[in-house]
Amino acid sequence: IETPTADEAQKFSSRFGVERSFHFTRRLLPPRDPATSKEATIPIGTRVLAVAGIARPESFFNALHSYGYTIVNTMTYPDHHAFIESDLADLNRELQNHEADYVVTTEKDFVRLFPHMPLAFPMVWVPLSISIEPVDHFRTWISDHLKKARE
Repeated sequence: IETPTADEAQKFSSRFGVERSFHFTRRLLPPRDPATSKEATIPIGTRVLAVAGIARPESFFNALHSYGYTIVNTMTYPDHHAFIESDLADLNRELQNHEADYVVTTEKDFVRLFPHMPLAFPMVWVPLSISIEPVDHFRTWISDHLKKARE
């Protein structure tokens, strides 16, 4: 699926009488080690258990697949899920059952798993990078709206 450029998005929105539109680009960055937050090198073909407690987790799973990981199973939780000890036991069991090398999760889910550190299984988390175009117009737009809201 190709995403429109900022110019294409503006032309599209203009057809509907929208004064200003912005183009958001989301991309996943290389995985990180939970202990150090440094980039973790995970070779292509590595067997992973993909875990997500986010809205529309399929995009996360598809991105992991496009990285070249072998996704042996996926586990989804409701958006904003608060992980508890039984969830961790389930993750560990699934990792073992599918002979996965890592649990790979989102940055958002890592934040909710962090209080349970250290974990009994190897895990990496994947940061999300978001860019907004045109960024200068977005800054002005958001600043103006915040000023109006404060008045």
